[in-house]
Amino acid sequence: MKRQLYTLNEVTKFIKEGRKMVLSGGEKILSKLPKGNWIGGTSTFFMNTDKGVSTRNMIFVDDLTEVAEDFNIVLYDEKNIKKIAIESFYNGFTVLILPIDSEVFEEFSLHSLSYDEIFNNPVVGFVAGVLEEEVVEDYDKQGATQSEASYNETLYPTVFDGKTGKRYTDKAVAIHIELPDNKVARAEILNVETIDKNSKGIVFPKTSFTQSECVINGEKQNIADFLEDVGYQTNYNLVADYNGSIVSRDVKEINPVTREVTFYTAIFNDEVYYLANKIDDYKELFERNLTYTSKENVPYSCMCMSYYMRGDLKNRKINIEGVFGFGEIAFHVLNRTLVFLEIDEL
Repeated sequence: MKRQLYTLNEVTKFIKEGRKMVLSGGEKILSKLPKGNWIGGTSTFFMNTDKGVSTRNMIFVDDLTEVAEDFNIVLYDEKNIKKIAIESFYNGFTVLILPIDSEVFEEFSLHSLSYDEIFNNPVVGFVAGVLEEEVVEDYDKQGATQSEASYNETLYPTVFDGKTGKRYTDKAVAIHIELPDNKVARAEILNVETIDKNSKGIVFPKTSFTQSECVINGEKQNIADFLEDVGYQTNYNLVADYNGSIVSRDVKEINPVTREVTFYTAIFNDEVYYLANKIDDYKELFERNLTYTSKENVPYSCMCMSYYMRGDLKNRKINIEGVFGFGEIAFHVLNRTLVFLEIDEL
């Protein structure tokens, strides 16, 4: 089955057929689905088969049925998320959806790389969220009270456990997939950003989502002051070279009063960060760098919301499909990254 947007009626039919799926869409449309073998999370931005689009009226489907020998759907909170790898199948993979800014999101972002057996099988997925612009638009359009609006439209990052039909803003949901013995899964990431060769190295004294003090080129500075001095814009972000892979950290907010900077995912005190080079055309870079054996071997992929909002991918097509998340998961939480899962024959 093609990985693409489908109507509510089509997805309902897939669920009744017993398909094992990861679904993404607005809260309102996901809440209309029947119980079944699926998990879901809120986002209304997608790279469809023809172009990048935003819609609340359709659901993006990642169908895992054809590769799954067995499956298990599990809810996680900040206390038991550390068991996620241990609870996966001996040979398989896990798709995880985290609601942004929740305690379980923060726990996983800060500590997942130290979880027992985390690298035994791929753990991929996306961070569910909602844009403030969507909240304002929906609230004003409905003319409703907040409680009414929260029922009718997405006001909070939400995940769905299709097995029970329940939704959560404070828990993560995962689907563990078992593969047959002749197949193996691997997680791949693509980050097209590069380090600005003129940028000075930035080191932070603590691991946290929010930072103020830092050391830049051996001198203590305030990160908010530094970003403003270099002319920070929303298309700027910090990057680090993590064992040969470029890892991005998107700036969420600069507080003008406290002079603190909040990032969309955690900044670690054992990494050296740099400014990234500005990218004028993400589409061209993806076309040049995105390679995989075959789309038939990619049952799941997702990419960063920044690519849609700041990378000008609205109404433009890159050669892969998936949800634009508020963070991407490949063993831990990433920003400005395309994550895809490939299945290899042994």
